Amino acid sequence: MSRILRHFTVIGACAGLAIPCAPAAALDDAVPAFALSAEGEAEPSPPAEGGEAAVPAEGGETAVPAPEIVAAPETSGTSTTDPPIDFSYELPTLQGASPAMTAAFDRRVNTIVKTQEKSLAKAKGCKDPTGLNPAKGDLSISYEGSVYAGRYASVTLLIERARPHCSNMDYTVPQSFALDLKAGKAVKLSKFVHPNGRQFDTAVVVSLRTRAQNPDCYRDKKLRQIRPPLTAPSGWNVSDAGVRVWYQGTADVGANCAYLTAFVPWASVLPPSDIRGKKTRTTYWAFDLNKAPGSRYGYTGRVAVARVRGNQVALFEWNLSKGTGTCQVGVRSGTKAIVYQVGKIASGKTVNMNNATARAVPKKYVSNGRKASKDEVSAIFTRFRGLDAKAITRACRL
Repeated sequence: MSRILRHFTVIGACAGLAIPCAPAAALDDAVPAFALSAEGEAEPSPPAEGGEAAVPAEGGETAVPAPEIVAAPETSGTSTTDPPIDFSYELPTLQGASPAMTAAFDRRVNTIVKTQEKSLAKAKGCKDPTGLNPAKGDLSISYEGSVYAGRYASVTLLIERARPHCSNMDYTVPQSFALDLKAGKAVKLSKFVHPNGRQFDTAVVVSLRTRAQNPDCYRDKKLRQIRPPLTAPSGWNVSDAGVRVWYQGTADVGANCAYLTAFVPWASVLPPSDIRGKKTRTTYWAFDLNKAPGSRYGYTGRVAVARVRGNQVALFEWNLSKGTGTCQVGVRSGTKAIVYQVGKIASGKTVNMNNATARAVPKKYVSNGRKASKDEVSAIFTRFRGLDAKAITRACRL
């Protein structure tokens, strides 16, 4: 069996592209938290046996090593189960965290591994044509993971398994989890990605189609047909660079794709904290707008609606003369916004904003246009069919 190369970064629960997958082990989200002193500070962990004590930093304080995910010694061999399993494991372990969190991390990894072993060993009705016993199984597990922001231990186990003559036993699946090392509990993808951030789904699809992410199947016709909105990924990871997601792919995009992966940098990710408690500010803009009583909308020219909520941006642009429009949604960082056109699978486009505040609008709106008057807004966005305010909200909402 080919080994899964360590090349990616993240994971979650089975879903995604309508692919059946094996149920993950039920893992309790609650894990032991740090031991706290009477003053509420985390107690320093004692050095491991035979290890070195932490060295005092300049100023007399003890330098605490940053937590990190590292590879445990690689193991391989053949199990003593009946039927036997050829296994090859490269598993992660956590260093630099409290003993309680390290133990919780290792428990989750071991639970996933043991669940896969038991499932593969319980193969029924899979007989080797040359004998009476089920054929020997294969189980290969590698991982990708890191500690994001020095706090979130996020890891994915990439599991490749097979038992000849047992088709329901052959699949590749990612399984992942993330632990908050400060709060002492598991966290979900929604901690880092706003569920209504439609630009994220578009960014994922764009990434899925690239050769760099999926070299074996980026030209697959079924992959080219995938469109947002997407269901929950089979797995996910967060790192200092961004978010990686996985989808099972064998049954949905061809035999060359055991799974699909996509990477989205933080610049195209909308964290929930970016809009929590923020109000939406809406402004209307006009470009070469002229009255035309005989036209469909009473005007010719172009109009735009800019909506900004925290760092979330939605831009609706409409050409009244042609009767065509586009909606772009994205994420703003300072005076730059990365936006994706809704309904079109294309890479994100950078839009320069006129400032870095909650009142930001595209710079081109200010330099090439003007704010629409109340009469123009009333006439264009409320009186004429097909372009009322509610319709725009539905088509290009935040």
